[in-house]
Amino acid sequence: MLRSNYKTAIDEAEQVVAPVLGANEELLWSGRPRHGIIFHRMDALLIPFSLVWGGFAVFWEIAVIRAGAPALMALFGLPFVGVGCYMVFGRFLADAARRRRTYYGLTDRRALIVTKAKEALTIKEHRLGSLVHLSVRAKADGSGTIVFGAPHHHPVWLVGTSWPSVGTLPAFEAVDNVHDVHDRLRRAQSGLD
Repeated sequence: MLRSNYKTAIDEAEQVVAPVLGANEELLWSGRPRHGIIFHRMDALLIPFSLVWGGFAVFWEIAVIRAGAPALMALFGLPFVGVGCYMVFGRFLADAARRRRTYYGLTDRRALIVTKAKEALTIKEHRLGSLVHLSVRAKADGSGTIVFGAPHHHPVWLVGTSWPSVGTLPAFEAVDNVHDVHDRLRRAQSGLD
């Protein structure tokens, strides 16, 4: 059953990516990120911090309401409760929703990240010749992430954590057989010489 789901995901990715290919462009690989909730290394720090933040914000809000403080004080705490809720569980849901709409393609010329939203497609393309810095993070099960670019001002450890307004490097995130995909990418790059 797992193999069948994997094959279905590849076929679906190919159906989404194939129409955006250029003339005489060959699709070498297509895939999708894994679905569901994914924990990242940085969550070892972010989860305790978010629980403290969210707990304090809720405690503050309850204390203000019970004390009969002015409505302005209760309203003041609501944004902090909202941020706490996002930090505790909302970011995981946002990340899972983003990955559910994401498709990857590797051609003989480009690495494509296609995001599907209703009837619109957002296409981010990265020319293979411009991908100088690649880093691979693999898990024991063979899945992993290929990050495109040097981590100069982008925090690589935030890839996939879905923090609003935090720019992250483009990546083939949470893909199966990450070393195979990386090898295909490197072979495609060497074919450009």
